[in-house]
Amino acid sequence: MKTVIILIAALFVPGGLIYSQDAAVPPYGMSELEAYSIFYDAYRTGDYELALTYGEWIVASTPRAIEGYDGFSLETQLRRMNTVYSEMVERTADEEQRREYLMKAAGIFETVDEVFDEGEVDTFYWRMRQGRFYHENLEWLEGVEITDIIDAYTDAFEMDTERFVEAGEGYYIRVLLTRLAQEGERDQAFEMIDRIEPYADEALMASVDELRQSLFENPQERIDFIESRIASAEGEERIEMLTDLLGLYEQTNNAQRVAEISRELYDINPTYATTKTLAESMLSEGNYSGAIPYLNEASGLAENDEQRMEISLDLAEAYLRTGRHQQARSSARNVIELDRNAGVAYMKIAEIYSDAITECVDGGSLDRRDRTVYWLILDYLEQAKQVDPSLARLVDGQVSVYEEVMPSPEDKFFMSWTAGETFQIDGSVKPCYSWINETTRIR
Repeated sequence: MKTVIILIAALFVPGGLIYSQDAAVPPYGMSELEAYSIFYDAYRTGDYELALTYGEWIVASTPRAIEGYDGFSLETQLRRMNTVYSEMVERTADEEQRREYLMKAAGIFETVDEVFDEGEVDTFYWRMRQGRFYHENLEWLEGVEITDIIDAYTDAFEMDTERFVEAGEGYYIRVLLTRLAQEGERDQAFEMIDRIEPYADEALMASVDELRQSLFENPQERIDFIESRIASAEGEERIEMLTDLLGLYEQTNNAQRVAEISRELYDINPTYATTKTLAESMLSEGNYSGAIPYLNEASGLAENDEQRMEISLDLAEAYLRTGRHQQARSSARNVIELDRNAGVAYMKIAEIYSDAITECVDGGSLDRRDRTVYWLILDYLEQAKQVDPSLARLVDGQVSVYEEVMPSPEDKFFMSWTAGETFQIDGSVKPCYSWINETTRIR
């Protein structure tokens, strides 16, 4: 019988769409059961155009029951009609027709709110579906704003937080939190994040934490948040939190906390990075002697030449500041061995030799022999500029200073020094220069 009804109905459906008849009653004078039967079969087989023709009366009249069929559910039919309208959107290229279908689909959600009392239907489902529908079709829906998406998702969240968090493997909670952040609703977003933690898996929580970081307005807010949670953190989570805190305390120039966190990271896992960080925190405090053992340890943990060069430069600086000029030069030379174009290393050796002059003079005045070391210093500065032209301006500034203090023409005449000849910087100049043992030229 049902098949006969469908065939007869098809004879009276031009194009499958009827808008001239009263939408609140079944088309063509059919009974509700007959029209529903055609609607159901059309929906089941994917003939959404026919389903639309024989289903719109259900939306308009919202019958709670149909005589002769005990299994009728108005909520189920409204779900189906929402799907029918959405499917018809995909099947038409006409923009006005698409917009009309979308507005009718949107109207289903209002119908559900008007017809059903609380507890009669799965309100969580409907609010989730409404939010998703608004989200996917916002540009087509007149009178619908982003706040309507937020409101729908928020309602669903409040109805069943666990179910909302798990929906779409966390996709919808991320959408909601992102929308709240974009709308400036920071406090609401923070509150929601706290509430979802019992239900979020590790992957979701990681992405939510990343979003939470973006909500903080300044480094101190981020510091306060991490500090409030780090006490219970263990393993990799604690290392990650400590690393984040380290960067934040460096950003806020809190040297004490930088030192404390650097030490803890090193104690937990003495890798190249943590060992270097601890050493650099000591360097920043001026504790050069304390930094040297950790710099040497980091050098042994380095995995590539770039890391070895970084450590060697730090060691050169630390040895220089502790008056260990020969070790400082060895560290700078290590950099040059790794990269002969490392201009900063040549400049560092020039700085080491300049500091050696200061130590040799020891508060006294420069004599002619002390001044000869500046010839060697100038050699290194010129080489730095040659291998790395980007240092030219910095090198030229130093050269102009050192040229003022190298031996004068009178000094060279008195000492019988001839320009262009080689000159040895070693113990023959003064015993305190014996370790240098390098050749330069008289300028």
